[in-house]
Amino acid sequence: MWEEGMFVVDTNVLLNLYRYSRSTRDELLRVLRALENKLFLPHQVGREFLERRLEIVRKQREGFSNLRQRVTGVRREMETELRKVLRLRPGEDLPDGLRNALEEIPLSGYGVLSGRLEALETDLPQPSNSPDDDEVWAAVEELVAGKVGLPYGNEEMHEAEAEAERRRSDKIPPGFKDQRPGDYVLWRQTIDAAKRSGRPVVLITDDRKEDWWWIEHGETIGPRSALVAEMRKEAGVHFYMYTPDRLMSETRERLDIEVSDKSISEAEGLGREPDDEATSEAGRIWFLPDDMLDTTESLTDTERVALRAFVIGGYDFNSVAEELGSSRDAASRLVEQAIDKVQNEVGAREPHRYSLSESNQRNVRRFLGQRNSPLKRTETLIDSLSVTVRGYERNIDKLINTLLRAFPDIDVVSLKPSEDALGDGTLELTFRTPVTFEHTRTILEETARATGVVLSSLSYSRFGP
Repeated sequence: MWEEGMFVVDTNVLLNLYRYSRSTRDELLRVLRALENKLFLPHQVGREFLERRLEIVRKQREGFSNLRQRVTGVRREMETELRKVLRLRPGEDLPDGLRNALEEIPLSGYGVLSGRLEALETDLPQPSNSPDDDEVWAAVEELVAGKVGLPYGNEEMHEAEAEAERRRSDKIPPGFKDQRPGDYVLWRQTIDAAKRSGRPVVLITDDRKEDWWWIEHGETIGPRSALVAEMRKEAGVHFYMYTPDRLMSETRERLDIEVSDKSISEAEGLGREPDDEATSEAGRIWFLPDDMLDTTESLTDTERVALRAFVIGGYDFNSVAEELGSSRDAASRLVEQAIDKVQNEVGAREPHRYSLSESNQRNVRRFLGQRNSPLKRTETLIDSLSVTVRGYERNIDKLINTLLRAFPDIDVVSLKPSEDALGDGTLELTFRTPVTFEHTRTILEETARATGVVLSSLSYSRFGP
């Protein structure tokens, strides 16, 4: 494959060039250029790249901007907390010593950090329609010049989209985990190219979902056997897959290309982050479905923004206040007011409207304050649980952070590391109010699957007598 193969680049690999640090981006581009004569880009990939690149650029710039705003808002938050601790009345000034110390903090630390973030932000690609203003776009154009496949005509595209929908319904790989047909169109165009060339295919993708990969107990074994078999049957050639980090590692060994361990690690870490479209079902349940907020007619726009930040974004009241440009008390009252409105409308709706199970509807209603929906006798209420976790340390951190956002009732979370392996250990959760074991286990398993963490030895403490 390395001597004769056709290396096919997926859209997510090209889009992630915007997300990498400059050094990692340059090294991955160097690796792809080393394969230049073997590269092939399905037309669907080029189309998706051009359609989505501006969205990625915008998100990158928004992320930096939001972080700078939070950094500059630290002083205001600290003053609010100081006034609360000192029990100062409205309008009463801080003691001189504290006032001077508070003024020095942004100048000596946070001000420098904010300036550095602003400098980094200027290095980001501009949201422009010209590759002259976007070095990533320019590099991709140069990389794939003359290597892009032909587009499908209208009839071919309609047939491919219909087949993608059929395969999604029947859970036939690839692409059955996505709502859009893009993955199957890419796959079909890759098979067509393999038929014409007779060359074995190596797909480079950062899509790590199970509709592409054979995954056992959280470990990725290789491409799904159904894909290998279909490529063999349709085109008569071998098929294999690499993630960008694995490609960088292999290229370093096989072609003697200089690639740093830091770049490989960054590419691996970014690829493990859950994609926007791959948000777990557990997250959608506990963050509340978007349409539940969008269709609550009595909410004002400001209430909807506040509730979305609090419930879906996992913000505390200080952060909601910063988002709205209001005081913490005003943000708190606004969120409580919005919850009351949603509570009144959700209680009258049919559970199946949001495709949630009855138990999940109960949890949603209970979170919103409507506690008059009794639990079934078959459900087990718990106040703590313990589970053994195994995986990369950064993935376990993501698991914990996701759980903290997903469970408003978590009181204490702790990880006791194993003595024999970094990233292994016992995760313990304690809840302020009882939760159902069945629902909690589902969320825990879905979150672990999304973050690439393996769970075992799950136990819990039953609530009540």
